[in-house]
Amino acid sequence: MIHPDDRAEVLANFRQTLASEDVWYAEYRFRRADGSWAHVQDRGHLVRDQNGTPVRMVGGISDVSSRKLLEERLHNAQRLEAVGQLTGGIAHDFNNLLTVVLGNAECLVEMLKDQPDAQIFAKMISDAAERGADLTRRLLTFARKQSLTPAATELNSLINGLQPMLQRVLNRHVSFHFKPQPALPVTMIDVAQMENALLNLCVNARDAMPDGGVLTIETSMCHLDKPESVGDVSLAAGDYVVVSVSDTGSGIAAEHRDKVFEPFFTTKPEGKGSGLGLAMVYGFVRQSGGAITVDSSPGEGVRFDLYLPVVEAEQHASGLPSRNSDIVLGSERVLLVEDEPQVRELARVSLESLGYQVVVAESGEQALARLDAAQDSDARIDLLFTDVQMTGMNGPELAAQALARQPGLPVLYTSGFVGSTGRGPLPHTDFPVLCKPYRRAELADAIAQVFGRTAH
Repeated sequence: MIHPDDRAEVLANFRQTLASEDVWYAEYRFRRADGSWAHVQDRGHLVRDQNGTPVRMVGGISDVSSRKLLEERLHNAQRLEAVGQLTGGIAHDFNNLLTVVLGNAECLVEMLKDQPDAQIFAKMISDAAERGADLTRRLLTFARKQSLTPAATELNSLINGLQPMLQRVLNRHVSFHFKPQPALPVTMIDVAQMENALLNLCVNARDAMPDGGVLTIETSMCHLDKPESVGDVSLAAGDYVVVSVSDTGSGIAAEHRDKVFEPFFTTKPEGKGSGLGLAMVYGFVRQSGGAITVDSSPGEGVRFDLYLPVVEAEQHASGLPSRNSDIVLGSERVLLVEDEPQVRELARVSLESLGYQVVVAESGEQALARLDAAQDSDARIDLLFTDVQMTGMNGPELAAQALARQPGLPVLYTSGFVGSTGRGPLPHTDFPVLCKPYRRAELADAIAQVFGRTAH
């Protein structure tokens, strides 16, 4: 049986072939014996009698369902990649703007200490900039360009520790079950982002079960003998921890299933969801080297499987350690490299207010000239503080050339996103990254940690 939605088009094409053509071709959905629908290619050649009347057709039907599924996965992956690139670029530009807004708002808050009525407006600007920064962080997570702080993590312990929070999030009509696989190996993930991902999935599950139901989190192991397609990506051969989040809610309609990971897509009523929750989960899992799949039917609940690669426990990734609450001052000479004029000026003022001597450059090429001049005058640079994304020579390229000139020079990166320099993965991963937008205290703490100082 031809699918009802395809029947009219197939019959129209068949009539046209009978009337004026000898070759028949059509693609449509055909019902299998088990009731499922197969995508088929139907090809045939008409045999006509001496009067031109069709008397028979010679041909065959091929099941192309597997090919169709691969094409859909490729199309979805390409669409999400394109949206991710656009989203990441916009978020990066907004982070530069928010750095200026947040920095100047902080200055106003300090300047208006004696005018509390006016200071409240500066605080409102600062709070709004923080909310904007939170939004761009979500967008960058989807775009896989958020700065992550991976750590060796045993996921059963993480989920156990998260259970009290999950219980508070769920309403009393939703039963929660955790089914851990014992002796789970270690994965290298950003703990905060993983907790956020699980929280997003559980909130979605709760909202899909307003009258109650069952939410289940399971952990298991998966071994791939060879590279294999999982969701819309190809995972390398190896071992993976699988975290499954399933519910007994309303499920996801077939026409929505391919869009659930797109940013701002939501089926919730206006004001009830941002449409960024699943986009963030998708981006985090992909940036962690894994994959995510969704399995759902209307009225039968939904199941998300997160595949995260197993790593050796001794592996670690560098980043900025936890921040101190007190501002640490310094006196070293800092080479500041930033191609955005307003961000550059704000960073200069902030560094000088922290006691540092600042040498300013607006490009990588100019920075190298400043570095050479400083060495010739015995006024050596103590720290290279550079943006990652710059026109011309980017931050990592600058760092490589600066280290060739002055071995051992400490480096601190800053960026609106750090997932890629535009020319490949970010090298020199021993160097920490300060994410934009940043507060003056965060800048002070990052530099102090580079020099090994702590707050007293």
